[in-house]
Amino acid sequence: MRSFLSLDLTPDLRSTLVTLQKRLLPFDVKLVEPENLHFTIKFLGDIDETTARDVSNQLTILLERYPSFDTDIRGVGVFPHLSAPRVVWVGSPGLCYLYAAVETAVSDHFSPNLAVIPHVTLARARSSRDHAALREFIETHRESVFGSMTVREVKLMKSIITPQGPVYEDISVFPLMLSHGH
Repeated sequence: MRSFLSLDLTPDLRSTLVTLQKRLLPFDVKLVEPENLHFTIKFLGDIDETTARDVSNQLTILLERYPSFDTDIRGVGVFPHLSAPRVVWVGSPGLCYLYAAVETAVSDHFSPNLAVIPHVTLARARSSRDHAALREFIETHRESVFGSMTVREVKLMKSIITPQGPVYEDISVFPLMLSHGH
């Protein structure tokens, strides 16, 4: 099953990002459906039931001791790089510690992919037609702040590809330890 580790967005954050997506409409991009917007912590690719179970066990051990936390959502970027943008995303520098901990926890099964940081995919470029204008948009919003959220759980999700686009389903939910003040 095609799977990934993710964080849900709050309704407020989702609507802010949908507004931001509308500003990408002049470019030759395909927007991610609003209901499919989420933070990808790590893309796992096609895994079998055994690997899913092992990953779930590792994450349960890690995350039940990992305190919930607040993080800012900020900065627009692209993968793979600005000269050839394929994916437009919004990031959160505050997720780097959670990301590093998750990478370590699942390192028996997956090699680290340090090029792909935690992100919300907003759109995918269809062609290189508008790259110069798109680069300008990215540069303008490189440090923009879009809100903040409290991270309380991580999800192991599966992606089912349909003709209408991907449909996401929860496989497992890993609550973080409640920190003081939350």
